[in-house]
Amino acid sequence: MRIRPLALDDFSALVEYDWAPLIAERDTIYLFLARDHASCSFVAEDEDGNALGYLVGGRSADGASVFLFHVHVRSEHRRRGIGTALMTKMEDAAARAGAVKVWLLARTRVERFYARLGYTECTSGLPKAIRSYVQHVKASKVLEKSISAKGVRANG
Repeated sequence: MRIRPLALDDFSALVEYDWAPLIAERDTIYLFLARDHASCSFVAEDEDGNALGYLVGGRSADGASVFLFHVHVRSEHRRRGIGTALMTKMEDAAARAGAVKVWLLARTRVERFYARLGYTECTSGLPKAIRSYVQHVKASKVLEKSISAKGVRANG
């Protein structure tokens, strides 16, 4: 037997794997936050400490990028700038920590929100099989945004 690093060529086999026995995503996020990624995750609260929304993000192993897992604002508090404030806080914290890019998967219904914040579709660097999987199976697009520590952001 040999053990090797996972590679992009393994993607097709991973798609076919039965993931049902594994821990639910929500549980994984709790553990993820508890370990060391709270620096990229935030909650928006009202003056009484009630949660209005949250953002869960995690840094890559090399620290150069942040993957955005979830942004959620309670429905009765949407369209008040809370999601934008959460995103801005995460981008600023990530840039100060040395990240240069934020990326995420977005469904059609939220693409406009991310576009207003400067996110564009990632069309390079992803193999065709992965782009197809994200588009057709996940019904999503990969979006990305370049960030900098100076607060000046540019798409890239």
